[in-house]
Amino acid sequence: MAESDVERASELDLRYRELLALERQTFSELGDILLEIRNRELWRYMERLQEPPYHSFDDFVTRASGTSARTAYDALACAEGLSDVPNRQEIPRCNQKILNQLSPVLKKDPEIQQAAQTMKEREFENMIAENYPLQHCEVRLPIYLRRLTAMERKEILAAAEIAKVTDDAETIEEQVLAMARHFVECKDNRHLYRATLEQRRQAEVIIQ
Repeated sequence: MAESDVERASELDLRYRELLALERQTFSELGDILLEIRNRELWRYMERLQEPPYHSFDDFVTRASGTSARTAYDALACAEGLSDVPNRQEIPRCNQKILNQLSPVLKKDPEIQQAAQTMKEREFENMIAENYPLQHCEVRLPIYLRRLTAMERKEILAAAEIAKVTDDAETIEEQVLAMARHFVECKDNRHLYRATLEQRRQAEVIIQ
């Protein structure tokens, strides 16, 4: 192993950790900024900077955020709900969202805050579910897709890319959920579903 490889590995490891810390800080600061803009209605004074002017806070978020409005609203919700949590900028975004679902008492619990800061998302979710089952905290469960052909995978990724743009779905889980919602909410699909069920029931009656 060359000395240059060791040095480069050390450099990249340090930079990677710096970027992770920066990501947490940026998410928290983004929420703080949006909270002040909303509460003080500062978007009204940005009219001279935009054409056409913003007509509401939501209009500002949507237009200023581009395709990342979901991130903006997540950051805003955490900034508002976790304003009393010290060192919030050191908690990963995913765990801030989980922490924000808890009761005010648990949010202020130093042990819970420490767990949110140090645990991985799945570990933190499981800890809350096991120790505080009455909390209305959604636990994410894995879904595995096996034995996909290259073409099937390509089709799924193409649909995921559409969901990324149209629904601001950033992760593959959010993209799959968006695709499922569109499929279920489509009137033609619901009509076909009911018609197919009725045909199958009639076929079963005839067989019997």
